[in-house]
Amino acid sequence: MFLGCPFVMDPDVPKDGYIKIENNSNDSIVFAFYLLGKKIDNTDRNYWGNKYDDSTIPPDTFLLDKFNNSNIKQHLKKGAYTYYLFSLDSVRTIPWERIRDERIILKEVVFNTWEEMENSNFIITYP
Repeated sequence: MFLGCPFVMDPDVPKDGYIKIENNSNDSIVFAFYLLGKKIDNTDRNYWGNKYDDSTIPPDTFLLDKFNNSNIKQHLKKGAYTYYLFSLDSVRTIPWERIRDERIILKEVVFNTWEEMENSNFIITYP
């Protein structure tokens, strides 16, 4: 299922792992993630609520998306952990419903198991 809405991580849980998201393009990108089985009805506004700072990756840079390893391992036992990469220009100018319905995304990376995350060396690259 395409990003219906994100799962929001508890900020009080210690973060001991991360995914490195590398932007090797000439454009700024934005990332989002989705945990299967964790939905919030968020159809009236976009994923970020027009606040992209923590999710924006400028050209030729990277961002570390930090998380709690134990929490991710538990979620992966129940379903997939998916990252979506979007053009920053798209999320600023295109209504969220259209992005969601027409799948206006740059890249989708699905991790079904912890081993898949390990095999990726915890790195996602774009393009």
